[in-house]
Amino acid sequence: MKHFYSPKKLVNYNMYSSQFFTYVSFKEQNIRDDFWKIHISSNIKEYPDILKIVIPELVNRKINFKFINEFKNVQLFLSDRIPEAQLGKLITIYPKNLNESKFLLEFLDNKLKKYAGPQILTDCSYKSSKNVFYRYGQIKLNTKDGNIIFGPDGEEFIDDRKPYFHLPSWIKDPFQDSAYFEGGRLLKKYLLNGIIKKSNYGNVYIGKSRFNNEQVVVKQARKYIDNQGKLRNRENEYQLSILLRKKGFLNGPIPIERIEEKFSLFFIYKNKTNGSLSGFQANKGPSVAENKSKALINILAIERSLLVNIKRVHLLGYENIDISDKNIGWDEKNTYLLDLDSLKRIPSKDYSKVPIYWLTSFEKDSNALKDIRRAGLLFMYLFGDFNFLASSTDDIYKALYMMLERCFEMRINPQVLTFLVYIMTSKNPTINKSILLLDDAINTLKNDTADYNPEKALEDIVYNSIKNEKILLGSNQVLLFKLMNNISERTLIEYIKNESLGDLSIGLNGISGYLLLISEFPEDKKLIACKNRLIREILDRKVSFQGKTNLLSYSDYLKISPYLFDGVSGFLFAICHFNCYQEIIDEFVDTINSDYSKSNAIWNGMGGLALTNLLIFIKSNKLDDKKKLKTIEKQLFNSIQYLIIKNGKFYCIDFYSNKLFTDKNHGPIDLFKIINVFFKLEKYGL
Repeated sequence: MKHFYSPKKLVNYNMYSSQFFTYVSFKEQNIRDDFWKIHISSNIKEYPDILKIVIPELVNRKINFKFINEFKNVQLFLSDRIPEAQLGKLITIYPKNLNESKFLLEFLDNKLKKYAGPQILTDCSYKSSKNVFYRYGQIKLNTKDGNIIFGPDGEEFIDDRKPYFHLPSWIKDPFQDSAYFEGGRLLKKYLLNGIIKKSNYGNVYIGKSRFNNEQVVVKQARKYIDNQGKLRNRENEYQLSILLRKKGFLNGPIPIERIEEKFSLFFIYKNKTNGSLSGFQANKGPSVAENKSKALINILAIERSLLVNIKRVHLLGYENIDISDKNIGWDEKNTYLLDLDSLKRIPSKDYSKVPIYWLTSFEKDSNALKDIRRAGLLFMYLFGDFNFLASSTDDIYKALYMMLERCFEMRINPQVLTFLVYIMTSKNPTINKSILLLDDAINTLKNDTADYNPEKALEDIVYNSIKNEKILLGSNQVLLFKLMNNISERTLIEYIKNESLGDLSIGLNGISGYLLLISEFPEDKKLIACKNRLIREILDRKVSFQGKTNLLSYSDYLKISPYLFDGVSGFLFAICHFNCYQEIIDEFVDTINSDYSKSNAIWNGMGGLALTNLLIFIKSNKLDDKKKLKTIEKQLFNSIQYLIIKNGKFYCIDFYSNKLFTDKNHGPIDLFKIINVFFKLEKYGL
């Protein structure tokens, strides 16, 4: 344990230590209830020299005092971790009377002229001294009346140690005619209206010019605090603001002037945005907004603008942007970097770890990449404080999955989070691609109108799925998508005639694929006969399974499938294209109402089941069938939960091949399209 002053030198006196202070007292001195106190502040480097000057004089004169003697406690009292009323109070002296107070103030002022310490906010500095202060207050704790000091005529003064110098009404300052007031030069020019951020290192204020009423932000940097890096950062920020504006970057702080006072530097900037994004999610975020889609478009625009600004700063050769809700402004068109004090030249080694805007996985990233990731965390904040979940659990995936579910609950297509998944989980995301994905998300939301055909939308999804899957139909092994809209009745009849139907599945890669082709020729009598033959073949495979009527996928072995590819969904999807099979649909629809599946894909997973149920619902024209809608909703919600996030993308798993797929029918793209149809159906009807 490191001490600044050896306790052995004080063994002959009444001395004891508390958690923070070492107390030295003398029998000759009576302890008053209240009187003048003298405080001495210092920086860590000069503190040992000050102790060597002050303590011998106090001991020689038998004056009670206390001081901080442990290195860690001195650091604490010069940091942002101590209440502002205690900042810098390293030595406290209790004079016996007024004459002794005057002597000590003069003595200390003369002896400590070359030293400096932080301003003690509750006190008045003595003359021109930069480390000697005094105040009037309680000496002995009054357990009965708390912190109340009573005057000679019953007056009351609450000694609440507020961060400014104030005296009881019956006490006059006996030491100097006019007290020094920190900020005097500043307040001659600017009127301060409030505090944006409080810190022992220096507050951030909002105000306006006394000359032209221009709105300003005033950033204070207190001198002589242990963290002098903060002062240097404030100075660097001011110079960088000037430099970046000269280079054409206009979305940062707009510097006006720099004012130096006795204990602080004040840096004045124009206030262009009238505040930061702090509190945005609670007032304007999608979770609280009535129009959730519009609110989401707004925060996507904020994210896009921020990424553009990050790119500009990087191109100018700087990184390590302090991105948080408190440091980013928004004027409904552009974002602004409100704080540049962490900015470093590329490449830089250090990086500021702002609470709730940091994950340990960022450690391996370059600082420029950290800037992009932190922009992603800011979006999570704007969306609904999900950055807190990600940071506190150090699990970005948990937070992303919860955001997917929240999107679904708000009836917003989860596809809009594709850009965020890319930013937060891709190995090396770029700003350009992030912006492209953001634009896709914004356009998706802006195109959400009632002008749509839900039935056609579902048909297109299946057609594209058939095309992308390259389905080979039956034993003829012809690509099904090539036959659709491009086959004659005669050729189709020949294909069916030559098929061994018993070898085909009942799904769209088999018998139901032919039914889908026949639906394009509803009036052809020969094809009607073929259709009836195909349906009989499927119905001949009827079985009872787990108490439900079901269908075997193949005639020669026991396999039951609910999927589009080879199962009941494919059959029901196909006969939905005819107007006379509602009884068959009603008989088998319960087999595709499962809540869970091994996959969420379209072709052989839950997505296809939900799609078929949606088509059946639309064809039935029963908009009051809430049970069916609830089934579809649960299937789609569970499909969202089955999405896999990996390497910056959404994936679906194909349980037949045990592979992950993205982009095509095995992947999530068509799943998102189905969800979009469902949401529009709820919102606009048929």
